[in-house]
Amino acid sequence: MALLGKAGLLVWNDVDPAIEADYNEWYLREHVPERVSVPGMLRGRRYRAAEGSPRYMALYEAATLDVLTTGANRAQLADPTAWTRRVMPGVSADAEGHLHGCRDRRGRHRRRCDGDPPPPPVRRRNRAA
Repeated sequence: MALLGKAGLLVWNDVDPAIEADYNEWYLREHVPERVSVPGMLRGRRYRAAEGSPRYMALYEAATLDVLTTGANRAQLADPTAWTRRVMPGVSADAEGHLHGCRDRRGRHRRRCDGDPPPPPVRRRNRAA
């Protein structure tokens, strides 16, 4: 399946088996709907390992890297719901996330990706000679 958008967030985590049922309900009923409601967030998918650790991996796809690092997404992270606050202590402390956006030929992150509209022209003042 092709990725949507120009940026993604990958998250790997384990969860305490004592709260796994609650975690799965929270994830499906609150967390994913909340995240994909962010303007520019295109899709969220989660995978579960058949065995081994980490048990879960999630991929969130966004129109641009800014969708993941600013605005509504950051606001949701800064103000978690009561259910989120209840579940998160049972999520592994080594939960790891990685942001990915467009890169140039040298592997450096780019502010714009191919197909993005060009930035507005820079207006320069004429200097008197």
